[in-house]
Amino acid sequence: MNKKIILSLASALLVTSSLFASDVTPPMQKSQCPQKNCMQQKSCPQPQNPNAMMGKKHHTSKSHFISAVKHLNLSDEQNSKIKDIMRQNMKNMPKPYSAFSEDGFDKAMFIKLSKEREDSKLQKRADMMEAVYNVLDTAQKKELKDILQKRACMSKKSK
Repeated sequence: MNKKIILSLASALLVTSSLFASDVTPPMQKSQCPQKNCMQQKSCPQPQNPNAMMGKKHHTSKSHFISAVKHLNLSDEQNSKIKDIMRQNMKNMPKPYSAFSEDGFDKAMFIKLSKEREDSKLQKRADMMEAVYNVLDTAQKKELKDILQKRACMSKKSK
């Protein structure tokens, strides 16, 4: 009798500790938005990463716009146009590291080029976004807007 009780307690302990270790949490209902002030509670996506609910941020890209564009169903022609736009945008940026040479470092030139880069960054990014947006068709523009709204809702909840 004692062996049966001890075995049943040990098995119950093993099952509960394994469930606790797996950290299986029930998924949120779709109508519950983790962001309290979110206007689009039904359309706000739930985080796939469990760390996202704990305030840990995971950034995959600096440009959320470009990563959202990559989620669209783009044709080969659109992909090549967007790649060309991105390459052109990168070529036109001032390169502050041209201040380095075999002979030394030109501090004044580095500062000048860095300031030029910072001053033109916002304008060039807006121009690039406009050019990429013009490549998309109407349905893709709507889908892109939806993706960006969902990401905005998710970023509000993480703050």
